[in-house]
Amino acid sequence: MYYFLFIIYLTIICYFIPRIGFIKKAGLQSSTIRGLFLLKIFVGVAWGFINNKYSNGSSDILAFNNWGWEEYQVMVHNPKLFVTNLFTSGYNNYDNLFGSVGSYWNDLEANIIIKFLAIFNIISRGNYYVNSIFFNFFCFFGHIAIYRIFAHIFEDKKTAALIGCFLLPSTLLFTSGIGKDNVVFTLFSLFSYCVYFLLQKKYTTRRVLIALIAFAGMLFIRNHIAFIILPALLAFVVSYKLTLSPVKIFIGIYALAVIIFGVLSLSTSLNIAAVVAHKQKDFLELPVARTQIPMDTLLPSINGLLVNFPQAINHGFIRPYLWESENLFDFLIALELLFYILMFVLFVFLSKKPAYQSQPFILYGLAVAFSFLLLNGYIVPNYNSLVRYRSIFLPFLITPLLCNLSQSVKLSNALTFKIYK
Repeated sequence: MYYFLFIIYLTIICYFIPRIGFIKKAGLQSSTIRGLFLLKIFVGVAWGFINNKYSNGSSDILAFNNWGWEEYQVMVHNPKLFVTNLFTSGYNNYDNLFGSVGSYWNDLEANIIIKFLAIFNIISRGNYYVNSIFFNFFCFFGHIAIYRIFAHIFEDKKTAALIGCFLLPSTLLFTSGIGKDNVVFTLFSLFSYCVYFLLQKKYTTRRVLIALIAFAGMLFIRNHIAFIILPALLAFVVSYKLTLSPVKIFIGIYALAVIIFGVLSLSTSLNIAAVVAHKQKDFLELPVARTQIPMDTLLPSINGLLVNFPQAINHGFIRPYLWESENLFDFLIALELLFYILMFVLFVFLSKKPAYQSQPFILYGLAVAFSFLLLNGYIVPNYNSLVRYRSIFLPFLITPLLCNLSQSVKLSNALTFKIYK
């Protein structure tokens, strides 16, 4: 029965997906849209199969699917509890907003996704592979959203933009399963799309509404990302309102943010450095992972952040190293990261007119990505999690590099007729 359901739902979605207005406006051929979507489905199915066979029950994506089936049973047998248990805390309090364990807010991240899975299970009957179709359909809007932004910025380099937005290996992998990474990537991409075109074109109620929903979703699912976005968003908007250099505006606003951060960290009640140190402590208290890496304890002060800054850069941006690989999967993700580092070196030497000089969206994406990767470098003690969290923001880092390299121009000109209308 599950094979039949999988084929039926996939056929229906593949038929309609190029006809959806938001996707159709990307300017891609129907065959290209279907091909990209089917690639995500293939990766999601393969990733589920591998996790089912080799994870020994420790896979997050399969755990989410199992929890969704349990919640489906609650929905069927006790609908009132299904609605109310989203708002109740098993810890008898609603404190510890940024906590990673023992917090209502941390549980809420998973509970929201589990609720949606329970609803999907009405027609999927709890099958992971069928549910992955629905999750990938939702996530496909995120890929389309960021592609439409970069295709608008780099009109003559759309193939490079397509590669950066759809085909980065770790992003494709970790956003093709069932879980928070898929959802957060989509919410951030849709939020960024709405803000960009609100500033570029015209105000529409729909864009404002989608931006608010996407931001609220990030606030509930990964609240620290929502807060990281705020200074970049402010600088992004101000850059469109003033005639000053976007680079100077971003530097000025982030310098002010650092000062405010430092002042708040002197307070016992608003010590942001202490929040970061507490999140690191939560991660370090989790069971030791196979890919665990040594990490210095972060002191809850500005001085502690400064002392750990080199290690945070190393962990957030450079790990894993090739020689840390214990299997083929580890080797491939380390090789991918090395390729991006080499690409950045090429960008530094070959790019003559970086797009960020006149395009504040590039700076916005870089600022959010850099802040998030740096935070992960401070708090996450295993490189598989670092790679997974990093994958959400890779398109905002790598796509501008691809589009600015001279090789991208030739690639775009050579392939445009095959994939675009």
